[in-house]
Amino acid sequence: MKPQRLSILYLISSNKVYGAERVVGRLSQGLLQRGHRVLVGVIDSFSRPNEFETYLSNLNVPFAKISSSGPLDWTITDRIRQIILNEDIEIVHSHNYKADFYALFARGKRPWIVTAHCWGSTNLKSAFYDKVDQFIVRFADAVVGVSENLMRDFERIFLPKNKCVYIPNGIGCNALEKDELDDEFIIAFVGRLEREKNVLFVLEAFKRLIETSNFRNKLECWLVGDGSLKPLVEDALDSFVYRDKIKLFGKVPSGRMAELYRDIDCLFLPSFKEGLPMVVLESLCNGLVVVGSDVSLADIGNTDCTRIVDKLDVEDAVRGLEEMAEIYFSNRDRFLQFSSLANRIAGQFSENLMVERYENLYYNVLNSKDVKVTKKHKVLRMEKGE
Repeated sequence: MKPQRLSILYLISSNKVYGAERVVGRLSQGLLQRGHRVLVGVIDSFSRPNEFETYLSNLNVPFAKISSSGPLDWTITDRIRQIILNEDIEIVHSHNYKADFYALFARGKRPWIVTAHCWGSTNLKSAFYDKVDQFIVRFADAVVGVSENLMRDFERIFLPKNKCVYIPNGIGCNALEKDELDDEFIIAFVGRLEREKNVLFVLEAFKRLIETSNFRNKLECWLVGDGSLKPLVEDALDSFVYRDKIKLFGKVPSGRMAELYRDIDCLFLPSFKEGLPMVVLESLCNGLVVVGSDVSLADIGNTDCTRIVDKLDVEDAVRGLEEMAEIYFSNRDRFLQFSSLANRIAGQFSENLMVERYENLYYNVLNSKDVKVTKKHKVLRMEKGE
């Protein structure tokens, strides 16, 4: 028998809105709609406005700001413990290494679940944090991998199989098929301008494609996002002959992305490091074709509307992009069929299904523990086996 209502504390260290933050927000909203109690603990060491808190507010998801004085603030552990007690939390669910670290010491005897969104950093500092996190998560009651790549990582580090759970990210947007095609083929990279996203490779592939494509005059390439490599990207574009063919948008508010997706025809994402990228699911949901790396498309693979290319081989990437452009201009009916197929693939990653899988996981983990009966905050709990 399932408890009628759960009380869950999510922990995440963030002040921006990327894939993991959107998963936490939409998962929280979905569970609230199912009648559960949810609180998001936002660990933040920055004084500037927190975009993630604004995002949660717009979703009507309750949150508690947990200010941090530095990389390691032991007072956070006490504050999380106090939240757990005051809010009568039953389950602690952490996302990313810093939240995992504090959850390890703050959760007490309550069930603790970790979601690993992305391992495999390309710089030494982040790689070190990945190693620390891979040790910490061993103490959790369940470890969720959002992609097949992460499930393979779990095997590689010998995580106990009975703790490993595969729950892919879900998307809740309304599917949009392309019903007509324009005279231009627009290819876009959408994401942070960072090394793990292979953004300099993206730029080289765009430049090479424009130089060699049979459809050069009908192509546009967009870079949508911001990050530490933006100055390098701008410098590289300054000397490019076909500079007008590549547009740098900077960071775009999430509310405007729906408008951009309607204009884009192909997403290009040759990342080194990803979980299950929300931008891939959003692109498919909006009827785009996707050319990406084996990392970006690990859970989808090669289909008519997706192409896996070598993330280190510019020529291979250009071939994949040129193939999509050729179909777009030479066989428009077929490309529109690709758009329909993209919608169907996105439908396999339903947000409702994601919420249901997490809900079932919470029940399973909770029922495996001896949980005392209490009616504080109208939360119904039951003894194991009741």
